[in-house]
Amino acid sequence: STSTSTSTSTSILADIKAYAQQTPHSGRHFLPSHPFYHSKRKNEQKLKRKKIKSFLYNRLINPIRRPPYRIVNKRFMEGWYYRITLPQQQNQSFAFMFSIEDPQYEYQINKKKSSSSTSLSAVQVMGPNDEYIVQCTNDTQKFWAHENCQAYGCTFEYKNKNTGYNNGNDNNDYYANGNGNALLETSTSTTSPAIHPDEFYNQVQSGFQMLPTRLQGIVDGHDGSLGGVHPNQGVVCTCDFDIQIHPLSGWGDDPRNDDEDDYKNGQTQTQKRKRQKSTQKSTAGWLASYSVFEPHWQVTLADARATGHATWNGTRYEFENIPFYGEKNWGGSFPSKWYWVQCNSFHGYTPSSSISSSNDDYSNNNNRLSVTAGGGVRKTPFGEENLGMISIHYNGIFYENVPWTGEMEWETTWGKWNFIGRCTSGERLFEVEVEAECDPQSGLLLRVPKANKGLDYGCRDSFAGKVRLSLYELRYDQAKKEYVRSDKTPIIDNATSDSCAVEIGGGSYHDTWKAKSRMNKILKTFVRLPYLFKARV
Repeated sequence: STSTSTSTSTSILADIKAYAQQTPHSGRHFLPSHPFYHSKRKNEQKLKRKKIKSFLYNRLINPIRRPPYRIVNKRFMEGWYYRITLPQQQNQSFAFMFSIEDPQYEYQINKKKSSSSTSLSAVQVMGPNDEYIVQCTNDTQKFWAHENCQAYGCTFEYKNKNTGYNNGNDNNDYYANGNGNALLETSTSTTSPAIHPDEFYNQVQSGFQMLPTRLQGIVDGHDGSLGGVHPNQGVVCTCDFDIQIHPLSGWGDDPRNDDEDDYKNGQTQTQKRKRQKSTQKSTAGWLASYSVFEPHWQVTLADARATGHATWNGTRYEFENIPFYGEKNWGGSFPSKWYWVQCNSFHGYTPSSSISSSNDDYSNNNNRLSVTAGGGVRKTPFGEENLGMISIHYNGIFYENVPWTGEMEWETTWGKWNFIGRCTSGERLFEVEVEAECDPQSGLLLRVPKANKGLDYGCRDSFAGKVRLSLYELRYDQAKKEYVRSDKTPIIDNATSDSCAVEIGGGSYHDTWKAKSRMNKILKTFVRLPYLFKARV
């Protein structure tokens, strides 16, 4: 059993693709200043070998990953969001938000340059009854992240004050030598700054880490709705959590069962890469890999199941196989205006109690449903554009209504969200209607990275949204020369939930925003290319 445990831990700490549902952009986009990444002894030969490749790729092909010279004069943030929906009888949810802003880089540190006023490593947690905890540090060297999978973390304080660099020293030897099991040797002969999951609570006084299928944290912060974001600026609050995650749907059709078996049976990474034909997509299309849009958004897990616990100010919540959702953003700052609706806990659609944990056979639950709808004002080289999308995962099938495959219109204000979308190109033609509402007096103000203010209040959220969803097949009517609803029974007929997450960001929350998705024609043509090619194959 010891060897099995070591093998499992080795796998989840490796900087490789973690599971079949992993989406593009799961890995980091910022350049970490954590000592692990900048040990001269570890990186000297590696940097020489990659010098030419780094120049071509980082500076010319993908400027958003290029070295930190860009960041000196241009702001950058990267943030992750996860939500767990507790069983209906508790009627509660948790949202875990982690972010890094304007990270300080090695050349700045070596020259004793001060960090930006907006440099920040932060965790925010929205908990039961719309309560809110925040903990931050200006020391961005404490934040590490993998490049090829969703694994990252930040230790604010170690229990042993001489561990790491809480004592003010750049103690690279701790990370290089793996003291305290902080590092594990992986199958690819690389190491990770992640703390062994079994050692996390023995070593960490406060901090967090996300491994691809394990979320752990100890938050020793304060009430985020009072005071500022820095220590001692509010009423002391605490939260800790340890959550095992079982991925179900990424952002595309669910993988084939034999693809998932490859990961379970421990095939080598080379074999996995050859066998796995990922259907996972970028939420904003393939151009999201380049510095075209601002900001960027990626849903990383549209549906998953979570088992573990979360303790909120002394109250412990234990759960098994409850809905889990994940997404991330990166770029200069959040949009000037946006909306968002998310739900993967619909009445009558695989409630958590129906999923057996004894055999981990989640893929055979053929009544799973999740929806993510969102949009806002996006910056492009051609100016700003208003965009929206609705995408659904149902029975392992991905229904994608995006600006380059159809049309969408919305009407939102705090308390009501109404969307209608039509996908009129591609292999699945459909129409979707989503209506969500919440008490206009409810909701919590949360902070987001802003262009000039750093982490500041910028959106209003609630977990108590009531949502209705219907999905119809479309057919082309030759007489009318347009797509109309099919005479068949709706694919989804009025699915409902009382635990939908709703959000409005930027501007005035109570203003009505009614618009249609309008994407630049040039960008639309480029983003559509993979869909057109697939249709011709």
